[in-house]
Amino acid sequence: MDYFIVEEKTGKQIGPLSEAELREYGITPDTYVWCQGMPDWQRAREVAELAPLLYGDTRQPDSRGADPQPQSSATPPPPVGGAGEVPHTNWLPWAIVVLVGGVVYSLAGIIFGIIAIRHARNANRSYFDGNYRGAAFENRTAKVLVIIGAVLVVIGFVLQLTGVSERVMNHLLEMYPSLTQGI
Repeated sequence: MDYFIVEEKTGKQIGPLSEAELREYGITPDTYVWCQGMPDWQRAREVAELAPLLYGDTRQPDSRGADPQPQSSATPPPPVGGAGEVPHTNWLPWAIVVLVGGVVYSLAGIIFGIIAIRHARNANRSYFDGNYRGAAFENRTAKVLVIIGAVLVVIGFVLQLTGVSERVMNHLLEMYPSLTQGI
């Protein structure tokens, strides 16, 4: 019988795999598996046919969560933690706002905006490819960068609004007149 698994490190669906290929993959009792006839994904420990593969004997599987009357299907349902179960926030628009704000008010905002755009784009790509763990990591990184960039843009805005940035610039030009020689 051929099985599909959800790779534990990436969250990606892999399969169909024979029992020999499952052994090569090194599945654990906690690996989610599915095969034709199962209504939904189950942990390998809940599938009686996999007991010899997992335990080397004929132990009975853990019956928690097993459906007594499986429904037949030719294709597996979405993996556990699939698109319907994993929330995803698109930070790309906010990263673009930080970039634009950085262009107007803060050089540091530009830098954080560009890096946040890269991470938000990677998060979206990973999410739509089914790599939910990778998407979550990139999403958290994009969120932090957007927040830091937004704070720097707001600081730049306040400094310009109060005239502090202009006074600092004039003071620097007085201290270093050579800065204006090429202008």
